[in-house]
Amino acid sequence: MSQVDGNYQLQHPPKGGAVIRMYNPGFGDCFLLSFNGNDNNPRYLLLDFGAHALYTGYSPLLDKIAKDILSVTNNHLHVVALTHQHQDHISGFHFSEDVFESNDAKIDQLWLAWPENDQDPDAKELIRRYPKRFALKLAYERLETLGRVGLGLGFENILGFEGSIILKNLDKEKEGFLELAARYNNQRPYEFLIKKAGPPSPYLEPKDDPLLMRDVDEINFFILGPTRDISCFGGEGPSEGPSFSVPIIDKETSILIAIQAIDNVDNLTDEDKEKYWRSLPFERGSPYRVDFKKLKKLEEKGLVVKKQENSEEKKLLHYLEIKKFFDDNYGFSSIDKDALEYRKIDNDWIAGILSIALKNGEFVNNSSLVFAIELSCFDEPKYLLFVGDAQEANWNSWKENAKNIIGKTIFYKTGHHGSHNATLPEVVDKMPAGLVAMISVDEDWAHKRKPKPWDHPDPNIMEGLKSKTKGKILRTDQIPNINNDLIKPPEANNINDWNTFKKKVQWDQSGDKLWIQYTISKDSIE
Repeated sequence: MSQVDGNYQLQHPPKGGAVIRMYNPGFGDCFLLSFNGNDNNPRYLLLDFGAHALYTGYSPLLDKIAKDILSVTNNHLHVVALTHQHQDHISGFHFSEDVFESNDAKIDQLWLAWPENDQDPDAKELIRRYPKRFALKLAYERLETLGRVGLGLGFENILGFEGSIILKNLDKEKEGFLELAARYNNQRPYEFLIKKAGPPSPYLEPKDDPLLMRDVDEINFFILGPTRDISCFGGEGPSEGPSFSVPIIDKETSILIAIQAIDNVDNLTDEDKEKYWRSLPFERGSPYRVDFKKLKKLEEKGLVVKKQENSEEKKLLHYLEIKKFFDDNYGFSSIDKDALEYRKIDNDWIAGILSIALKNGEFVNNSSLVFAIELSCFDEPKYLLFVGDAQEANWNSWKENAKNIIGKTIFYKTGHHGSHNATLPEVVDKMPAGLVAMISVDEDWAHKRKPKPWDHPDPNIMEGLKSKTKGKILRTDQIPNINNDLIKPPEANNINDWNTFKKKVQWDQSGDKLWIQYTISKDSIE
């Protein structure tokens, strides 16, 4: 029976191999990798540590995981690597910050991908294109005030990866609110880790030469993504068409700018002000362009439609006449409120803002740090593939150049909790049959999301992985109970291969189901 007691320590990873411990933060990622160092002592790499902001009870769970990590590593992490800026990958470093600090945890190096470097010219261009997070939050609050509960829930699910949306549930009058609110800032984990380890040097990007972990010469890391090709990230496309003297503004940019301009256009940057004015219908100075702020002031003063001599008053009168037209003909009249309700377009922007939120998530996921680890314990190199939450554009940027790695991959960390858009079937098809896959997921929780359940993991992705791995899939939501064994799936048609795999699997025996791990050594492959 492949079990260990609760005090098991990763003290002796195999020479040239690895031990991969997958923690169970609920709905999030956390992997502790151990390698044999040049002095035969273990070296530890912690890859991500977080939970989705809407997952119930994640904070105490993260504390338990942090304590286990520090127990295993003797409070010393040689490398911490973060794949991308989503709460389900980073939040443990702020919610369990006290655990790390109270145990005087030591972190030697911080690995981040190049988009995290705010001094990098390409990273600055990405930031310029990046959908503004606080505008998305304002849109969410607008949905709430409109009573659009179903759409609000869908939007909340998307922004739960950002974390800031959870602030609405905090008591602003409660002592310590500002400190707690700061902990939901996606930058907080990075600030903490830089304080502990210093800034990354260098920030990581795809290169032909391998990256080495300090004092671990037998293991090579090949950085595959994210690419420097900014077009792979999405964001604003070419904006100037051949028949326009002024560059046009796409719908989504218009929505974001309009939301930010609600309170005061003057608060926008000069660049965003220009986009705002360009996004409005009709040219500046046109008699058909309505200044709704002035119109609102007119209404507040209770002015009525009448002839005025003053030119400014004539213009305001024009606005009131336009308002009366829409009141009478497009469902805005307070007298006959519901008669023409169907003609109103108040909520048309919602589809656009949900699209923006989805693109925001795709944008961040495609910035994921992707790497392959080359092991030397075999007669010829074998690889472990970690893809973060990379989506199709990220995969496409490296899949051709990494054909040799893909063809020798014996372990795959399934992308984005097994979602349909973070594993490319045509790439997995080229991996060797019988590889091992890990998936960090809570399928029951995902299926209870509203207004629409999440397919995490996606059934088609799962069927493909089951066939390719011969059933050798480890999941955080399927960690065996104490004194139980791994259940042999139907796809495991080679009993010797299954038994060899099973001997290399251990899991938490404390009853908390905190982790499951797989040891890779020369005898891991039947």
